[in-house]
Amino acid sequence: MYDLRAQAKKMRNAPPSRPPAGAQGARAEKRAGLALLLFVAIAGLPVIGVPVLRERLRSRSQDLVEALALGSVSSPPLRVGVGENTDPFPAEYDKPAIPLQRRPAVLVLAQPYAVMPGQAQQGVWTPADPAAPRESAALGEAASDSAEPVYVQGKIEREAYEVLLASLDRVQSMVGGNDRDLKFQDWAAARMDEDRFLVKLTFTFLPDGSARDYVWQVRLMSKEVVALSAYARAVSRP
Repeated sequence: MYDLRAQAKKMRNAPPSRPPAGAQGARAEKRAGLALLLFVAIAGLPVIGVPVLRERLRSRSQDLVEALALGSVSSPPLRVGVGENTDPFPAEYDKPAIPLQRRPAVLVLAQPYAVMPGQAQQGVWTPADPAAPRESAALGEAASDSAEPVYVQGKIEREAYEVLLASLDRVQSMVGGNDRDLKFQDWAAARMDEDRFLVKLTFTFLPDGSARDYVWQVRLMSKEVVALSAYARAVSRP
């Protein structure tokens, strides 16, 4: 009797025992099942009960099945013969034609080139002095007055010729015959206005016998001399 009372007292004071691990797993699975069933019931009942949602679910399911079925079958390429499509071109894709820009008939070099003295015209070409004015720009005023300057040997023209020789010692030396490759032939000048002249010196290049024209623009009042032709620029360098 005494032992039973002591044992009952000991059991009352002892902490409650935990259920086995297997029982806890079974309870968790039961709760997850109930939650899934509740979700399906809440989400599926409106889809089944509402016709619009039910039709949408059916169409999407059918599209998915057809896409999966056609994914394994390669469709043949679409072929259209030339001239078979006679439908008019859509107006929204019609764009106005862009006019073609015509290129200039004359090509203007950014930097002129000149033949060095003592070289044939078919020889090596070297760049002219960038600081010297280009022939096309310097001849712009002359071209506006006359398309073809008339070169003569008059009294006023000789003054322009003498200004040229006095301004360039190298040209004076060439005229005097100090260049063994060049032989002086003749000179002439063309009057462009009251003060401006074009002075042309003609030399024979002895190695091949070709004639070379050296042209300068000379102003009598200011004694300004500007080389115009490529040969003139080559010998006018300082």
